Amino acid sequence: KHNNKLDYRGNLVARLDENEWLEVPGTTGTDQRLAFASWTVEARFRFRLGDTERGDLDLASRAVGDELLLVRRAFEGASAVATVDVNYAIGLKVGDTGDGKYVYPFAAWHNTTDEDPARAMKRTVKVSDKRLKESQWYHLAASYDAATRTFTLYLDGIPVAQQVAVTGYCPTVLPTKTPHVRVGEGYAGDIDEVRIWGVRERTLQV
Repeated sequence: KHNNKLDYRGNLVARLDENEWLEVPGTTGTDQRLAFASWTVEARFRFRLGDTERGDLDLASRAVGDELLLVRRAFEGASAVATVDVNYAIGLKVGDTGDGKYVYPFAAWHNTTDEDPARAMKRTVKVSDKRLKESQWYHLAASYDAATRTFTLYLDGIPVAQQVAVTGYCPTVLPTKTPHVRVGEGYAGDIDEVRIWGVRERTLQV
């Protein structure tokens, strides 16, 4: 059973239920806030499967491909037909190989004014065959290096996926749009030590 005492530090954490998240306040004119060309985003998380207690992750109610976001900076899409522009996002996705649903790590960024399939595909890094275990703390991070156009996903400090020759404009900003930076949108479980760095790949201390 979960409690708020972490095995690795002992500090307090945020426990989020479905449809709850934390948000950095934004106002008109802050379109550049926390917008970075090169960046590293990281967070620790732990989830518990079930549907009886607050903070339980009910996979039965989630569809394959659903995103459980740990951190995301985004705004309503610049394209008239698109949903959102995303400067950076890290989180979990729901998968199913036929023997039950599970969650795996991913990171992504997206510019709705450039949705060429080949270029857009490179703006996602994931490990779809990595079945994350419940009641276990993980550290998830991703970094994008605009100079080398390299996008890397880390799990517990180890690089687990990478895209190279990534193209597109990053960060995604639009003066007429107010971005939101949210922690835990669509996620259910414990989350801690969220960090957003305006630098490319840094030494991650797990």
